[in-house]
Amino acid sequence: MKIRGRRPPFATRDPREREERLYRVVHGTIKPIYRALIPTNVADHHRIPASGGVIVASNHVSFFDSVVLMNSLPRRLFFIGKAEYMDSWTTRKLFPAMGLIPINREQARKAVASLEVAAGVLHRGDMLGIYPEGTRTRDGLLHRGHSGVAQLALMTGAPILPVGLVGTGRIQPVGTRVPRPFRPATVRFGEPIDPTSYGGPGRRRRQQITNDLMEAIRRLSGQQVSDDFASDEPPLIRGGNESVYQVHHVGAVAASWRQAAQFTVTDMCTSFDDARVGRIERLSCQIEHDGSIRFTSQLAVSVKFQSVGSAIHVPAQRRQPES
Repeated sequence: MKIRGRRPPFATRDPREREERLYRVVHGTIKPIYRALIPTNVADHHRIPASGGVIVASNHVSFFDSVVLMNSLPRRLFFIGKAEYMDSWTTRKLFPAMGLIPINREQARKAVASLEVAAGVLHRGDMLGIYPEGTRTRDGLLHRGHSGVAQLALMTGAPILPVGLVGTGRIQPVGTRVPRPFRPATVRFGEPIDPTSYGGPGRRRRQQITNDLMEAIRRLSGQQVSDDFASDEPPLIRGGNESVYQVHHVGAVAASWRQAAQFTVTDMCTSFDDARVGRIERLSCQIEHDGSIRFTSQLAVSVKFQSVGSAIHVPAQRRQPES
């Protein structure tokens, strides 16, 4: 008779199930240690949505911020992070188990891959943590927020939960590798921001949501404000002029330079939502067989990124006969 032994805890063919089991083991081990070493005061936790996709947007003063957030939420929290974290054997298994979703930064710049991955996390009903400043503050100030959080909220309809973290900079200051125990941290949750309550053009909605979010974080964290970005390099999840725009080419042919430019701009404005001109790609003229001269203009147009499955209409080059 064949005796079936007990199945090992991670013996499963489903990578997501295996990762979930590893998360429960790691989180169950770390949380009691965290509570013993880091006294944390969590305020207004009743504002945390109990279900559905949620964007958790916080100020960022320390590498330890993510640890505090993960141990202050009743639900699992995911982060979009640099793929370089997967290069080390010490973090290759641990970080994904703790909720890290690795994205190659160069790939994210070219294909808006990070937005699509982030949207997938929210569509499946999970919580996604994002730092709107893009990187840790070096001077303790709350810097300008990038609009990627707003763009993602508008794409998915997920509410944004503002968070103010206080004291994490003393637990693990910038430049230190080891956290300092027994230093208190405070986590304050704000009222969720509903992206569907904002109207107007896309660019205006993104800016209003970003402004309201950063003001909420300022009130929760008590930080002084800087008008500058925390870094010249945009974060992985970007919005607005931070590269959630796809480049398309729009052109027209007419009987004069002025007509060609006018037709090109008209096609751009009527065919795309919230388009921006990137550069003039071509200005040319040629003599037709009938002796007339035709002028051509072509623009490289930055067009607002559309979520997966939506169609973007690209107008064909317009040709206008001589009047």
